[in-house]
Amino acid sequence: DRRKMFTLAVEWEWRADNPGQGFHRRIEHARERFLSPDELTRLASVLDAAEDQRAAAIIRMCMLTGARVGEARTARFEQFNLDYAIWSKPASTTKQRKIHRVPISQEVVAIVRQRQLVVPKGNPWLFPGDVPGQPVKEIRRFWMMVQREANLPDVRIHDLRHTFATLALQNGVDVKTVSSMPGHYSAGFTLDTYAHVTTDAKLKAAQTMGNILSRAV
Repeated sequence: DRRKMFTLAVEWEWRADNPGQGFHRRIEHARERFLSPDELTRLASVLDAAEDQRAAAIIRMCMLTGARVGEARTARFEQFNLDYAIWSKPASTTKQRKIHRVPISQEVVAIVRQRQLVVPKGNPWLFPGDVPGQPVKEIRRFWMMVQREANLPDVRIHDLRHTFATLALQNGVDVKTVSSMPGHYSAGFTLDTYAHVTTDAKLKAAQTMGNILSRAV
């Protein structure tokens, strides 16, 4: 950055001073925003009425699984075992760069089955993009419309992830299970800690969230 450039210039005696020394970097604090039940209801109403149901389904996937928008946007049919209600996210799409197998609720299974009906046979993407052979590239414009129509100007798509975790905890899902489901690896837990969380517990948690959020989405 410029600060480093000027520091080197002083060391190399190209300059006598470093103009960047007088400025201090602003420390950014983690931002947490959780949607209220009323906000979730407004969001669901806008999604239901949206012309672009492809983008709306991506948002619903984020709401119902706690997934990052990139994981939902690039999901492939082959990643889902609908008989066992499992979503196997490839390492290339997860922040931890590890395969992440996530139990999903029947509401998510229904979304995948609905996409099977509307996506042309042979297309691997749940949400094919406008460019042949590629998934949807971005949904920023869609989300801006949602923010406006649902009166959620300060809500980011990532806040759905926070909301998923918060609602799960409020409804009795233990913190270890919540942390392991959407890939929330925090400083207080290690992968070894998560390893003993059973698939049954995760599946129960996923369906609990499906039941809760299905009333909104």
